[in-house]
Amino acid sequence: MIIKYLGHSGFWIKSGKTHFIVDPFVSGMPYESKINLDLLPCEYLLLTHAHQDHVQDAHDILQKTSSTLVANYEIATYFQNKYNVTKAVGMNIGGKLFFEGGYVKMVSAIHSSSFADGAYGGIASGYFFENVDVALYIAGDTALHGDMKLLPEFTSKPIVSILPIGGLFTMDMDDALKAALMIKSSKVIGCHFDTFPPISINHQKALSLFKTAGIDLFLMSPGEIFEI
Repeated sequence: MIIKYLGHSGFWIKSGKTHFIVDPFVSGMPYESKINLDLLPCEYLLLTHAHQDHVQDAHDILQKTSSTLVANYEIATYFQNKYNVTKAVGMNIGGKLFFEGGYVKMVSAIHSSSFADGAYGGIASGYFFENVDVALYIAGDTALHGDMKLLPEFTSKPIVSILPIGGLFTMDMDDALKAALMIKSSKVIGCHFDTFPPISINHQKALSLFKTAGIDLFLMSPGEIFEI
């Protein structure tokens, strides 16, 4: 599995022959020059919730590609009604989408969810991927919660976790470490940090905190690639 960081909480994922984009927030951002969304193949566009910093480039991607939108029922319906999106899978917590060589499951998150125009965006979620080789947990925007303890029961494979660590709107680094320990992840990719001043973090402090617990924390730069 190949993971490319698109900045903030956005990721491009290649699992076998299938490509995903998750929560794209690129256009107009300082790191936009490092990310060319037009060059990234995408069969599935996954959205964790409706906030603008997670859906900003979704409509553009859906217009330019043959991607299928995957989101909660309310977000999928919103895009169908507002933008005439025809390829959409409206899921809910616990649902699975199967792709060649694996599946992605919608899992719990604790966070609000509404569109910039005030429309209701359902409940926030995360996603759990598994293919023949690896398991990947994308927490989305969330607080620490007890359902994370269940994730190791979904798979016999080691879980790489993508966790928000910026605090204020999501978990901070301390809660993210607790989450990693609950999930039994030895490798964590941080997200939702440094995009705006209120969620800036001390990188060295975060890296040291996770290292002390025996966990590898990766604070990627936009455009950087991580391979599992």
